[in-house]
Amino acid sequence: MKIRINDELFERLERLAKLSLKPREREKLRKDLNEILAYMEMLDELDVSKVEPLYTPVESKAPLRGDQIKVFEHIQGIVQNFPEEEEGLLKVSSILGREGESTKT
Repeated sequence: MKIRINDELFERLERLAKLSLKPREREKLRKDLNEILAYMEMLDELDVSKVEPLYTPVESKAPLRGDQIKVFEHIQGIVQNFPEEEEGLLKVSSILGREGESTKT
């Protein structure tokens, strides 16, 4: 099945991606996309019926390192350089957009 990026499809893709391309950029990108599709069509022609599926390109598991407790000796330096502290805790801005609300229970 041949898929080609025509003007109509490209305009739709451009609108969906919220792009605003210049004519020169539009033509280059359209050419690049058509080349990618042509390459994919070449891959479709390969007979892979006797090839085992590959679920991951990495055959071996990554070795896990053991948990090791490391003492961090510069805690006071971090606390002293932090903008705000409250009751021994470092105070940060709200990430939920509810400034002033306490997250304490």
